[in-house]
Amino acid sequence: MEAATINTAAPLYLGDLEKCGIATSNNLRELLTTCADPVEAIKQFQVANSVQLPSLKPVMKLLDLHGISRADYHETVITELTERLVSKLRSLGNNQTPENVHRLERHLERCFRLYRVPRIRPIVLETLARLPKVADRYLKLIICDKELYDQCSVSVRQQIWVKNETLFLESIEPILDSYISEERRQHLIFGEKGSDVLNESLSEGHGQQLLSPGINVTSSFFAGEVATKQRRQRKQVQELISMIGLREQLYTRLVDTLRERFLATENPYYCSLRFDLLMALRDVNMEFCGKVDVCHDFAWCLDACSKHLRTKHLDVQQLNKLKTLLESGGGGKKCQNKAIIIPEMAMIAGDPHILHLIASFAVKMLRDNAASPRPHLPKEMGSLQLLLKLLVMGVHCKSLLLGEEQLINLIEGELKEVVGHFLPSFSTMLVQLRTQPLALAWNLGRL
Repeated sequence: MEAATINTAAPLYLGDLEKCGIATSNNLRELLTTCADPVEAIKQFQVANSVQLPSLKPVMKLLDLHGISRADYHETVITELTERLVSKLRSLGNNQTPENVHRLERHLERCFRLYRVPRIRPIVLETLARLPKVADRYLKLIICDKELYDQCSVSVRQQIWVKNETLFLESIEPILDSYISEERRQHLIFGEKGSDVLNESLSEGHGQQLLSPGINVTSSFFAGEVATKQRRQRKQVQELISMIGLREQLYTRLVDTLRERFLATENPYYCSLRFDLLMALRDVNMEFCGKVDVCHDFAWCLDACSKHLRTKHLDVQQLNKLKTLLESGGGGKKCQNKAIIIPEMAMIAGDPHILHLIASFAVKMLRDNAASPRPHLPKEMGSLQLLLKLLVMGVHCKSLLLGEEQLINLIEGELKEVVGHFLPSFSTMLVQLRTQPLALAWNLGRL
């Protein structure tokens, strides 16, 4: 099977060489089958196809004395020439003046016809990679040759993906699947560790302390700023950033794919990837994401809040920013249609890490309120109301994306029950937990 593949593939590039006037093994075979003196024919073939430089004659005799074959000599020469040519192409590509770009285009026109030749292909690939824009006629030929397509640089494939959505989806799907699997694996690992912490705490009789900052059963999975930065440095996220480059169309199509997959699977880790990708692009100064993604300011604000997860303290400026973004539908000139933007923001809020972040801040507010000498009712706490709205938005992001629900209706329905019944009971429990040691000490004193 392998030999058959080689035999059928060999004539392809041999024919390309012959069209350029370069002798091949086919020509030598034909010569040997028709000549009267094979030895003389071989000598003539060697002379006709060797490097004809007067200075090489004494060198060739020296090589013969050392037993170095002509094949080894020519292999060394072509390797050296290839390295020098590739270095020159890189130099032209790094200094992309109009003149250098034109030289690269002319060079590609001369060498592309020989891309099937194994020794020429590295030169073709380097030339393609150094051009800022590859002509469509070359891109069409690259698409037809999968081996060449796979070997092309990302910059060349980006130009193909912009015009061929199917190939782009085929390229990103394995990476998306890998990210989801990794996120699920991490959650399971730290979930098991969290269960061990919980069981150990209960066995030691510390059940009443579970609401204190000292015990956090998911501290490793939701570890604030450090975990956020680590997620952005994951191989999958960095690969996607590399594949997108500076192409706004590719970023938009990737976001559309994440949204479609989330709606089809209801897997919240697609929300995580949407958030991680947006912030990772910002970290590497991809400024276009702020222009094309309506959730940029919202995600950036939540990212700033995540840096305070350990202290669980939100300053007034951050709260006001979140409130403004929520009320205006993202803020900024790019926000023209609030009905479209709010669901997109909901997908960011649907990231499990963001939901944990918001819930942590909300619990901290309730705990601080319970410890205050002048506590407020939950319905009187404006900051808490804002966080609850964000929680509702994140929890119901699928319904909002599908247009099945309006945010204002969800807030009215959900918050009425939560604020009217759950939070008062929860606040009462917090107060009881804080006063329980005092009551116990007082009872012991009486005894």
